[in-house]
Amino acid sequence: MSPILRLMRPKQWTKNLLATAAWVFTGSFASGQKTVQMLLAFVCLCLASSATYALNDVLDAEADRNHIVKKNRPVASGEVSPMIALALFGGLLVASFGVAWILGRNTVIGLGIFLTIHFLYNGFVKRYAVADALFIALAFVQRAVIGALAISVAISGWLLFVTGSLALLLAFAKRRHEYLMPESTEAETRAALRGYSQPLLDYFVVMSATLAALSYGVYVIESATGRAHPSLILTIPFVLFGIFRYLSLVFGHDEGGEPETLLLKDKPLLVCVALYMVLAMACMKFIHIGVLMSAAK
Repeated sequence: MSPILRLMRPKQWTKNLLATAAWVFTGSFASGQKTVQMLLAFVCLCLASSATYALNDVLDAEADRNHIVKKNRPVASGEVSPMIALALFGGLLVASFGVAWILGRNTVIGLGIFLTIHFLYNGFVKRYAVADALFIALAFVQRAVIGALAISVAISGWLLFVTGSLALLLAFAKRRHEYLMPESTEAETRAALRGYSQPLLDYFVVMSATLAALSYGVYVIESATGRAHPSLILTIPFVLFGIFRYLSLVFGHDEGGEPETLLLKDKPLLVCVALYMVLAMACMKFIHIGVLMSAAK
């Protein structure tokens, strides 16, 4: 992979798939126009997030050089000069707002909020325990919001709560992995790690997983979407399996350092997510269970 492409961190683009949440759970996937708008929202988020990665690599280059893994990043290793990285940041930023402009004023505002969250996080929030994870969760939630703004639909507050809880699970699992790795003391992230302990991180991981599971159950049963499509309750086993599988990898194998990579390399988790998406879309359009329909009325 070329240094410029590595600077853009394409593996991280999987996070932007959250832009599809509103597209799936409002049944908008049946509309060609909204599908195109959703794809543009995904592209917009990929451009914007890559812009923040390029800027972050410049700002953190010195600290990255002292890290056993991050020292290989393009700017820290000297493969890409800071000026080129900053130029890439500017180009990607302009391109992301260009795509957002095509989608409308609300999407532009949503993108501005998304970038503000990133800038605040990279500027100083990431140095403070708990606040760092909360801002990561906010960025995930904003991805889902941008997806809804792009296709001009409302999104359930419960779905946003689920998104935030899952993001907290990923964030705390990542901090746990960093805390357990000896090289974490060499990185700038140690400022936040000082505020954690392993028992505390274990508790936060389990608590976030519990919140995600419970809030998803409430969403598919009590939300407007759940009441209109009660067959969505069939997706709960896949959500529970995905959460439990992730916890088994975090606690059983000390994984979680790179959740975007873990999703792609762990076949049971990947299959679970794929089947969940197919079933969720089927429940929105094709699967109707009479007994559940009557119970929802």
